Amino acid sequence: MNGHKAVCLDGNIRPVPGNCLVYSFGVKNDWSFEDAMMKYGCEVYGFDPSIIEPKQTGVRKFIFYKIGLQGKDEVNKRGWEMKSLRSIMKLLGHENRIIDVLKMDIEESEYEAIPNMIDTGVTEQIKQIALETHNFSMDEKDRERYHFKYKQMWKLEKHGFVRFNSQAAMGTARLNHIANISDFYCYEIAWYNPKYYFV
Repeated sequence: MNGHKAVCLDGNIRPVPGNCLVYSFGVKNDWSFEDAMMKYGCEVYGFDPSIIEPKQTGVRKFIFYKIGLQGKDEVNKRGWEMKSLRSIMKLLGHENRIIDVLKMDIEESEYEAIPNMIDTGVTEQIKQIALETHNFSMDEKDRERYHFKYKQMWKLEKHGFVRFNSQAAMGTARLNHIANISDFYCYEIAWYNPKYYFV
Protein backbone atom coordinates (compact mmCIF):
# COMPACT_ATOMS: atom_id res chain seq x y z
CA MET A 1 0.00 0.00 0.00
CA ASN A 2 1.16 3.54 -0.67
CA GLY A 3 3.00 5.10 2.28
CA HIS A 4 4.46 1.88 3.62
CA LYS A 5 8.18 1.63 4.34
CA ALA A 6 10.37 -1.40 5.09
CA VAL A 7 12.10 -1.50 8.49
CA CYS A 8 14.61 -4.23 9.33
CA LEU A 9 13.87 -5.95 12.66
CA ASP A 10 16.96 -8.17 12.77
CA GLY A 11 19.10 -8.33 15.90
CA ASN A 12 21.13 -5.23 16.70
CA ILE A 13 19.80 -3.18 13.77
CA ARG A 14 16.17 -3.22 14.89
CA PRO A 15 14.72 -0.18 16.67
CA VAL A 16 14.38 -0.93 20.38
CA PRO A 17 10.84 -0.10 21.59
CA GLY A 18 10.98 2.68 24.17
CA ASN A 19 14.46 3.72 23.08
CA CYS A 20 14.38 4.55 19.37
CA LEU A 21 14.42 7.72 17.29
CA VAL A 22 12.70 8.16 13.93
CA TYR A 23 13.01 11.11 11.53
CA SER A 24 10.34 11.18 8.82
CA PHE A 25 10.74 13.65 5.95
CA GLY A 26 7.71 14.09 3.72
CA VAL A 27 4.51 13.64 5.72
CA LYS A 28 1.88 15.45 3.65
CA ASN A 29 -1.55 13.78 4.03
CA ASP A 30 -0.40 10.27 4.93
CA TRP A 31 1.23 9.63 8.29
CA SER A 32 0.52 5.89 8.55
CA PHE A 33 4.27 5.20 8.79
CA GLU A 34 4.66 7.72 11.61
CA ASP A 35 1.67 6.23 13.46
CA ALA A 36 3.10 2.72 13.08
CA MET A 37 6.51 3.74 14.46
CA MET A 38 4.89 5.53 17.42
CA LYS A 39 2.82 2.44 18.20
CA TYR A 40 6.00 0.39 17.96
CA GLY A 41 7.45 2.59 20.71
CA CYS A 42 9.67 5.14 18.98
CA GLU A 43 10.11 8.87 19.43
CA VAL A 44 8.99 10.26 16.06
CA TYR A 45 9.71 13.60 14.40
CA GLY A 46 7.89 14.53 11.19
CA PHE A 47 9.02 17.17 8.72
CA ASP A 48 7.27 18.70 5.72
CA PRO A 49 7.54 22.28 4.43
CA SER A 50 4.57 21.91 2.07
CA ILE A 51 1.84 21.67 4.73
CA ILE A 52 0.85 23.76 7.74
CA GLU A 53 0.56 20.88 10.21
CA PRO A 54 -0.90 17.37 9.92
CA LYS A 55 -4.28 16.87 11.57
CA GLN A 56 -3.32 14.03 13.86
CA THR A 57 -5.85 12.00 15.76
CA GLY A 58 -5.48 9.62 18.68
CA VAL A 59 -3.46 9.74 21.86
CA ARG A 60 -0.02 9.47 20.29
CA LYS A 61 1.19 12.43 18.24
CA PHE A 62 4.54 12.86 16.52
CA ILE A 63 6.45 16.13 16.81
CA PHE A 64 6.08 18.14 13.61
CA TYR A 65 8.33 20.76 12.01
CA LYS A 66 7.53 22.74 8.88
CA ILE A 67 11.05 22.17 7.52
CA GLY A 68 12.25 20.36 4.41
CA LEU A 69 15.38 18.27 3.89
CA GLN A 70 17.97 19.01 1.21
CA GLY A 71 21.72 19.50 0.89
CA LYS A 72 21.97 23.06 2.23
CA ASP A 73 20.23 25.56 4.50
CA GLU A 74 18.07 28.12 2.73
CA VAL A 75 14.58 29.43 2.12
CA ASN A 76 13.76 28.16 -1.38
CA LYS A 77 11.82 29.79 -4.21
CA ARG A 78 8.54 28.52 -2.77
CA GLY A 79 9.29 30.22 0.54
CA TRP A 80 9.93 26.88 2.28
CA GLU A 81 12.56 26.55 4.99
CA MET A 82 15.03 23.87 3.90
CA LYS A 83 17.92 22.45 5.92
CA SER A 84 20.58 19.77 5.80
CA LEU A 85 20.20 16.78 8.12
CA ARG A 86 23.17 17.91 10.21
CA SER A 87 21.54 21.32 10.74
CA ILE A 88 18.22 19.75 11.72
CA MET A 89 19.86 17.45 14.26
CA LYS A 90 21.65 20.45 15.75
CA LEU A 91 18.38 22.43 15.86
CA LEU A 92 16.71 19.62 17.83
CA GLY A 93 19.69 19.02 20.11
CA HIS A 94 20.28 15.57 18.60
CA GLU A 95 23.90 16.04 17.50
CA ASN A 96 25.02 13.00 19.51
CA ARG A 97 21.97 10.79 19.06
CA ILE A 98 21.50 7.79 16.80
CA ILE A 99 18.64 7.90 14.28
CA ASP A 100 17.16 4.41 14.16
CA VAL A 101 15.11 5.02 11.01
CA LEU A 102 15.42 7.92 8.60
CA LYS A 103 12.47 8.01 6.18
CA MET A 104 12.57 10.22 3.09
CA ASP A 105 9.77 10.94 0.62
CA ILE A 106 10.94 14.37 -0.50
CA GLU A 107 10.17 14.68 -4.21
CA GLU A 108 13.70 14.60 -5.72
CA SER A 109 15.42 16.54 -2.90
CA GLU A 110 16.95 13.20 -1.91
CA TYR A 111 19.54 13.65 -4.66
CA GLU A 112 20.94 16.69 -2.85
CA ALA A 113 20.38 15.43 0.68
CA ILE A 114 22.17 12.07 0.37
CA PRO A 115 25.58 13.39 -0.83
CA ASN A 116 25.48 16.04 1.91
CA MET A 117 24.70 13.42 4.55
CA ILE A 118 27.69 11.37 3.43
CA ASP A 119 30.06 14.35 3.12
CA THR A 120 29.20 15.68 6.60
CA GLY A 121 29.54 12.22 8.18
CA VAL A 122 25.99 12.21 9.58
CA THR A 123 25.32 8.81 7.97
CA GLU A 124 27.48 7.35 10.75
CA GLN A 125 24.61 8.17 13.12
CA ILE A 126 21.89 6.47 11.05
CA LYS A 127 20.96 2.81 11.45
CA GLN A 128 18.41 2.53 8.64
CA ILE A 129 17.25 4.61 5.69
CA ALA A 130 13.88 4.13 3.98
CA LEU A 131 13.60 6.14 0.78
CA GLU A 132 11.06 6.71 -1.95
CA THR A 133 13.07 7.64 -5.03
CA HIS A 134 11.62 10.00 -7.62
CA ASN A 135 12.45 10.28 -11.29
CA PHE A 136 9.54 12.17 -12.76
CA SER A 137 11.13 12.76 -16.18
CA MET A 138 12.36 9.79 -18.18
CA ASP A 139 12.55 11.37 -21.63
CA GLU A 140 15.65 11.05 -23.80
CA LYS A 141 16.51 14.74 -23.25
CA ASP A 142 16.86 14.02 -19.52
CA ARG A 143 19.35 11.17 -19.89
CA GLU A 144 22.21 13.02 -18.17
CA ARG A 145 20.04 14.12 -15.23
CA TYR A 146 18.60 10.59 -14.99
CA HIS A 147 22.04 9.03 -14.55
CA PHE A 148 23.12 11.78 -12.15
CA LYS A 149 20.19 11.00 -9.84
CA TYR A 150 20.96 7.33 -9.58
CA LYS A 151 24.67 7.96 -9.00
CA GLN A 152 23.73 10.06 -5.96
CA MET A 153 21.55 7.29 -4.60
CA TRP A 154 24.13 4.54 -5.10
CA LYS A 155 26.62 6.59 -3.10
CA LEU A 156 24.94 5.13 -0.03
CA GLU A 157 25.99 1.63 -1.04
CA LYS A 158 29.49 2.74 -1.95
CA HIS A 159 29.59 4.21 1.55
CA GLY A 160 28.80 0.78 2.99
CA PHE A 161 25.02 0.79 3.42
CA VAL A 162 23.36 -2.54 2.58
CA ARG A 163 20.12 -2.60 0.59
CA PHE A 164 17.57 -5.03 2.05
CA ASN A 165 14.40 -3.96 0.26
CA SER A 166 13.58 -2.57 -3.18
CA GLN A 167 10.23 -2.44 -4.94
CA ALA A 168 8.26 -0.25 -7.30
CA ALA A 169 5.86 2.23 -5.73
CA MET A 170 2.26 1.46 -6.64
CA GLY A 171 0.65 3.47 -9.40
CA THR A 172 3.85 5.01 -10.78
CA ALA A 173 4.30 3.07 -14.04
CA ARG A 174 5.14 4.94 -17.25
CA LEU A 175 7.29 4.56 -20.33
CA ASN A 176 10.99 5.10 -19.72
CA HIS A 177 12.18 6.61 -23.00
CA ILE A 178 15.81 6.46 -21.90
CA ALA A 179 15.86 2.68 -21.51
CA ASN A 180 12.94 2.16 -23.94
CA ILE A 181 11.04 0.02 -21.43
CA SER A 182 7.98 0.31 -19.24
CA ASP A 183 9.31 1.43 -15.86
CA PHE A 184 8.27 3.07 -12.60
CA TYR A 185 9.21 6.62 -11.69
CA CYS A 186 9.10 5.92 -7.95
CA TYR A 187 10.72 3.07 -6.02
CA GLU A 188 10.69 2.21 -2.32
CA ILE A 189 14.23 1.30 -1.24
CA ALA A 190 15.62 0.58 2.24
CA TRP A 191 19.16 0.18 3.52
CA TYR A 192 20.78 -0.65 6.85
CA ASN A 193 24.14 0.49 8.19
CA PRO A 194 26.31 -2.62 8.83
CA LYS A 195 28.21 -0.65 11.47
CA TYR A 196 25.24 -1.36 13.76
CA TYR A 197 24.16 -4.70 12.32
CA PHE A 198 27.37 -6.47 13.27
CA VAL A 199 27.94 -4.97 16.73
